[in-house]
Amino acid sequence: MEDINMNQNMLASFQALREVYVEQAFSNLAVNKAVEEHRGCDGAFVRAMTRGVLRNSILADYYIDRLASKGIKGIKNRTKIILRMGIFAVEEMDSMPEYAAVNESVALARRVSKGTAGFINAILRSYMRQRKNLFLENWHHPAFDGTTDPVDRLSITLSYNRELVELLIRQYGEGEAVRIMEGMNEKKPLILRVNRTRTDRGTLMSALEKEGCTVEALAGTDTGVVVREGAPVGDDLFARGHYSVQGAGSLTAIEHLIRNFRESREISPDEDVFSGKTRILDMCAAPGGKTAAMAELTGDRCSITACDVYDHRLELIEKNAERLGLKSISTCLSDGSEHRDEWEDAFDLVLADVPCSGLGTIGGKPEIKLRGDVAGFSRLAEIQRKILANAASYVRPGGMLMYSTCTLNRDENEGVTDGFLREMNAAENSGDDLECVEKCLLLPYNITTGFYWCILRKSAQRQ
Repeated sequence: MEDINMNQNMLASFQALREVYVEQAFSNLAVNKAVEEHRGCDGAFVRAMTRGVLRNSILADYYIDRLASKGIKGIKNRTKIILRMGIFAVEEMDSMPEYAAVNESVALARRVSKGTAGFINAILRSYMRQRKNLFLENWHHPAFDGTTDPVDRLSITLSYNRELVELLIRQYGEGEAVRIMEGMNEKKPLILRVNRTRTDRGTLMSALEKEGCTVEALAGTDTGVVVREGAPVGDDLFARGHYSVQGAGSLTAIEHLIRNFRESREISPDEDVFSGKTRILDMCAAPGGKTAAMAELTGDRCSITACDVYDHRLELIEKNAERLGLKSISTCLSDGSEHRDEWEDAFDLVLADVPCSGLGTIGGKPEIKLRGDVAGFSRLAEIQRKILANAASYVRPGGMLMYSTCTLNRDENEGVTDGFLREMNAAENSGDDLECVEKCLLLPYNITTGFYWCILRKSAQRQ
């Protein structure tokens, strides 16, 4: 008799993976949809299987190509997905013994890929017998040109699009590039941000520990919590707005922005610079995590305008603010790359968390490893420069702005901010004197993801 729950888990995982591979869906959305449609499946299993298979796709395809008598090129998508799932389950799914991984893959094939069960059974059993000898020195991959250069080898062993490997080596050197890619292949713990308008970090950590979670304070932050064990999201504390999920990099960046702004004001230690008169603009805000973080860190006393180009994404910001009990946030339909004259010199703080290639988020969105459109990154940089120029014009004299991305591509990071500052300094009578207060690139080692920020301050005096 089939294990109904396991069958649902495999079906849901297959559905999510097919949407990512074939329909170019984002993995997080595909997983959420699959879990919702396959009632009774284990969401944690589906996430682990989907992300794990995506994370190891190129290496799995290399194994399949070596094991299939006619190679991988003639194998249909559905069959390839099941084989990738089976290989990943054999290697890394602790909840499934190896024999079960094969049996469940065969059972799945009977449901979604008719006529391939025998082939899949044979390939997976061959894999278990031969896996120790599959990766040899005289290998090649059919997706490439048959050469055996170091870039191909890294692309296969670490399962990264070849162009991304080349980009990272070019910008960071081979040793650092390998360390970065290995870091993004590691599983990252869940990071929470304490909503200090409703609780404090110590109280939240105690409450989570009572729920069976293993937690610790996120080093270098005032509001971050690392969840080492347990899955608290969806509990009553979350529903009541005591915390949110946020990446370590973006949380650290927002805390630095607020701290720098506070320290730039010459006031007594017992005063707070933030009040209802303080205006903050988040130019590319959805889904609203950084917007909410700024509201919480300023005591929900400022006037925060959160923008996006789509109405449905503004609704996400509004729902999140409602859950957290934040009153200082209002939303505005606006394209950050298009200038708005009425916003010139209007805001004390401006956040430009620009659209980017997202290379720093590969740990949570492994499909980026397979799709990296390196040629298209230059088009992103053009948009980023427009947004940054608009952001600078919106800042009041004496105010600050932060440009940030979740990518590791230097052309989208220092390439944009350094180039912008050079242009500003070279322009005669620009009227704006901007200085870099802080610049940081977090690399994806340990628990963090890749993240870049640059904080700029506008002179209080017009030239």
